[in-house]
This record gives sequence, structure tokens and C-alpha cells, in this order.
Amino acid sequence: MPRWQVAYLIGVAAVVGFALGYLLCDFGGWPMLMYEPYAHEWLVADAPPGASVMVYPGMIVWGLAGALVAAALCVLVATRRKKAVSSAFLQLAGAWAVTAVVFTALYFLWGLWPF
Repeated sequence: MPRWQVAYLIGVAAVVGFALGYLLCDFGGWPMLMYEPYAHEWLVADAPPGASVMVYPGMIVWGLAGALVAAALCVLVATRRKKAVSSAFLQLAGAWAVTAVVFTALYFLWGLWPF
């Protein structure tokens, strides 16, 4: 497989992994890193203990973990394949990345309803 296809698939897998990690940590109520700005302290919990606690750093950490796992799996699979993949497969992989980002954004938009 050409190096540019391997790089493209790794990038697409990382985007999908980030979106899944970011989404599932909130949906599943996983423990995450949080910051309490008024007390100047970091904590790990599955739900924010107060309204001022920022959960965003923990969600980013879960997203980065998902991106790393997905990219690593893609490296293992893509580097073992000798033949180039079709352009239709590359387009489908890119569409999956866009779809994962859109569904993640819609999930969090739905959580704001009603505005």
C-alpha cells in the first residue's frame, strides 16, 4: 500500500477514534479528569460535583486515547497490507470520519435542547 494511503487511513482512524472516545465518555458516564476553577484543584469523577466544574479536559483525554488506539490499530492493519486500496474505500473511510464528527456534534447539540 502506498505511504500516502497509509497516512490517510491512519488520520481517518484517529478522527473516528477521537470522536468515539469523546462521545462515549459522556454517554457512558466514564470517570474523567475535571478541573474545579474556584478551588484550583483537579479531580477524577464520573459526574461533575458542581456546576462550575469543567469536564472538558477529561473528555479531551478520552478522545485522545480513542484516537491513539484507533491509529495504532490502523497502523497494524495497514502496514501489513501490500496492495493499494481502492479510491472508493478511501472515500468511504473519509465519509466515516465526517459522519463520526457530525454525530458527535449532534449528540452534544441535543444535550443543549431546548435552547
